[in-house]
Amino acid sequence: MKIFVLLGTQDAPFPRLIQYVENGVKQLNIICEIIVQAGHTSYESESSWMKIVDFLQPAAFESAIMQADVVICHGGAGTMLTALKHQKPTIAMARKLAFAEHNNDHQCELVDKLADDGYLQGVQTESELVDALQKIMMHTHPVREFDLVNGVTDAVAKVIDSF
Repeated sequence: MKIFVLLGTQDAPFPRLIQYVENGVKQLNIICEIIVQAGHTSYESESSWMKIVDFLQPAAFESAIMQADVVICHGGAGTMLTALKHQKPTIAMARKLAFAEHNNDHQCELVDKLADDGYLQGVQTESELVDALQKIMMHTHPVREFDLVNGVTDAVAKVIDSF
């Protein structure tokens, strides 16, 4: 199994997501390879199966997303829509103002909308991330096929435009 973790390009760090992924994989005893595009987040993993890079070149990014069995990402519109466009099971966690991970909480609205519509699993806590990973592993979370003409992109654009 291959997991691709994307933290986005924001200047604020987001180590919480990497830590939750690492802990969840250990807890579930998942044998996998994890590639993390960490952006501006510094994180030291003790796991030999986790490769952390700042940013991937476009060709390497495309390869990583195509090879991924699961995408775990921040709540950035571009990141989530890219994962969905490639029909990848996706788990998304919004960066939060309360943790100084972003300058507002707009990602919460984006993640909630896509989760409510059945396109991905939105998580807030480590235990929710573990549950989401387990559902993907057991194939018990049906993924709604993403259709660019279904109004979701319009809803996302409206949320983005409101900031």
